[in-house]
Amino acid sequence: MTLDRHPSALVLSRQNVPTFDRTKFAPASGVARGGYVFSDCTGEPQAILIGTGTELQLCVQAQAKLADEGFRTRVVSLPCMELFDDQLPDYQLDVLPPTVKIRVACEAGIRQGWDKYIGTEGHFVGMSGFGASAPFNKLYEHFKITADQIASRTKLSIMGIRE
Repeated sequence: MTLDRHPSALVLSRQNVPTFDRTKFAPASGVARGGYVFSDCTGEPQAILIGTGTELQLCVQAQAKLADEGFRTRVVSLPCMELFDDQLPDYQLDVLPPTVKIRVACEAGIRQGWDKYIGTEGHFVGMSGFGASAPFNKLYEHFKITADQIASRTKLSIMGIRE
């Protein structure tokens, strides 16, 4: 892993986002690898929920909703695709095992770049275009960037129902 081949930046949000208890969730050191398992389930996951920054909280909320219904999901934090792509294949496959075909990516931005991580059976929860402007909660509501949408798409896919 080399960190000197790419520019790096830490982007902060003005949104009121939760601070995650790192005794319950994975340590933040995984961010240096571009992506890591943030929260896992017991046993083999039926689906993987992938978030980047402020959307990660929605994936965690969706994971809790799905767990209440008996579904096993993994939450992956993937803040830097380029750094993740630089990791050894064994690491990438450990984070995103190819046996788990159902994947839902949540990104307040556009879908570009996500298909290689979610595959053909995955879903994207995010904006369908560029240039919308409003307070984040209004945009999230309009584009259905919600924990309920993530949970619904995941649940339907696990049950074998295609939208």
